[in-house]
Amino acid sequence: MARLDRLAPIKEIAQIGATIGREFPFDLLEAVSPIQGVALQDALGQLMAAGLIFGHRTPSEVTYAFKHALVQETAYATLLKRAAGTSCISGSPKAFAIDFQSAPNASRGS
Repeated sequence: MARLDRLAPIKEIAQIGATIGREFPFDLLEAVSPIQGVALQDALGQLMAAGLIFGHRTPSEVTYAFKHALVQETAYATLLKRAAGTSCISGSPKAFAIDFQSAPNASRGS
């Protein structure tokens, strides 16, 4: 966790990647990241230099992966802690899921 905390400016990229999974394609990360293009590539380069992730390139895509499952879990846990501190959701996760499922959603045509 200390290595991740020292990378505060790019910590959010690690957290977003952790939310996607142990492996995450660049295109998907870029689609949901607050930064894109060269800036995102630079952030990923810093995470690689810190020894937290590694990259793999195929002819069709670039994929990154956390070097260890614990690194991914730590990045994800710090995101959850931050969200819990600012969340306005109360009650159990099950109650939230039920509320979410019953809420109108434009993408479902409701």
